[in-house]
Amino acid sequence: MAMGSDFFSILGVPRDATPDEIRTAYFEAARNYHPDANPDPVVRELFLAIQSAYEVLSNPEKKANYENSLPEPFLPPQIAVNVKYSRNI
Repeated sequence: MAMGSDFFSILGVPRDATPDEIRTAYFEAARNYHPDANPDPVVRELFLAIQSAYEVLSNPEKKANYENSLPEPFLPPQIAVNVKYSRNI
Protein backbone atom coordinates (compact mmCIF):
# COMPACT_ATOMS: atom_id res chain seq x y z
CA MET A 1 0.00 0.00 0.00
CA ALA A 2 1.44 3.35 -1.00
CA MET A 3 2.18 6.00 1.58
CA GLY A 4 -0.24 8.29 -0.26
CA SER A 5 -3.17 6.17 0.87
CA ASP A 6 -5.43 7.50 3.59
CA PHE A 7 -4.87 4.99 6.36
CA PHE A 8 -7.34 6.73 8.65
CA SER A 9 -10.20 6.27 6.19
CA ILE A 10 -9.18 2.66 5.51
CA LEU A 11 -9.70 1.90 9.20
CA GLY A 12 -12.65 4.28 9.47
CA VAL A 13 -11.20 6.41 12.26
CA PRO A 14 -10.67 10.18 12.54
CA ARG A 15 -7.18 11.69 12.47
CA ASP A 16 -7.30 12.29 16.21
CA ALA A 17 -8.20 8.68 17.05
CA THR A 18 -6.64 7.20 20.17
CA PRO A 19 -4.49 4.06 20.01
CA ASP A 20 -7.38 2.08 21.52
CA GLU A 21 -9.78 3.36 18.83
CA ILE A 22 -7.28 2.44 16.12
CA ARG A 23 -6.79 -1.04 17.57
CA THR A 24 -10.54 -1.63 17.91
CA ALA A 25 -11.19 -0.47 14.35
CA TYR A 26 -8.41 -2.74 13.06
CA PHE A 27 -9.69 -5.85 14.82
CA GLU A 28 -13.24 -5.21 13.64
CA ALA A 29 -12.15 -4.64 10.03
CA ALA A 30 -9.77 -7.62 10.09
CA ARG A 31 -12.54 -9.86 11.39
CA ASN A 32 -14.92 -8.71 8.64
CA TYR A 33 -12.45 -8.82 5.74
CA HIS A 34 -10.16 -11.72 6.63
CA PRO A 35 -9.51 -13.96 3.59
CA ASP A 36 -10.56 -17.06 5.61
CA ALA A 37 -13.99 -15.51 6.14
CA ASN A 38 -14.41 -14.24 2.57
CA PRO A 39 -12.40 -15.76 -0.32
CA ASP A 40 -13.19 -12.90 -2.75
CA PRO A 41 -9.89 -11.53 -4.24
CA VAL A 42 -11.10 -7.93 -3.80
CA VAL A 43 -11.60 -8.56 -0.09
CA ARG A 44 -8.07 -9.97 0.12
CA GLU A 45 -6.67 -6.69 -1.25
CA LEU A 46 -8.76 -4.72 1.21
CA PHE A 47 -7.49 -6.90 4.05
CA LEU A 48 -3.90 -6.20 3.02
CA ALA A 49 -4.67 -2.45 2.99
CA ILE A 50 -6.17 -2.75 6.48
CA GLN A 51 -3.02 -4.50 7.71
CA SER A 52 -0.80 -1.83 6.17
CA ALA A 53 -2.86 0.95 7.74
CA TYR A 54 -2.70 -0.66 11.17
CA GLU A 55 1.03 -1.29 10.86
CA VAL A 56 1.61 2.44 10.35
CA LEU A 57 -1.02 3.86 12.72
CA SER A 58 -0.23 1.53 15.63
CA ASN A 59 3.45 2.51 15.69
CA PRO A 60 3.89 6.02 17.20
CA GLU A 61 7.01 6.81 15.17
CA LYS A 62 5.55 5.61 11.85
CA LYS A 63 2.27 7.38 12.63
CA ALA A 64 4.07 10.68 13.30
CA ASN A 65 5.98 10.40 10.00
CA TYR A 66 2.77 9.53 8.15
CA GLU A 67 0.82 12.43 9.71
CA ASN A 68 3.61 14.85 8.76
CA SER A 69 3.30 13.71 5.13
CA LEU A 70 -0.45 14.43 5.03
CA PRO A 71 -1.82 17.74 3.77
CA GLU A 72 -3.63 19.89 6.26
CA PRO A 73 -7.33 19.07 6.45
CA PHE A 74 -9.54 21.40 4.45
CA LEU A 75 -11.18 23.97 6.68
CA PRO A 76 -13.83 26.28 5.29
CA PRO A 77 -13.05 29.98 5.63
CA GLN A 78 -14.09 31.62 8.86
CA ILE A 79 -17.01 33.98 8.38
CA ALA A 80 -17.76 36.69 10.90
CA VAL A 81 -21.33 37.93 11.14
CA ASN A 82 -22.08 41.29 12.69
CA VAL A 83 -25.80 42.00 13.03
CA LYS A 84 -27.07 45.53 13.60
CA TYR A 85 -30.75 46.16 14.16
CA SER A 86 -32.34 49.26 12.71
CA ARG A 87 -34.37 49.81 15.87
CA ASN A 88 -34.14 48.76 19.47
CA ILE A 89 -35.93 45.55 20.32
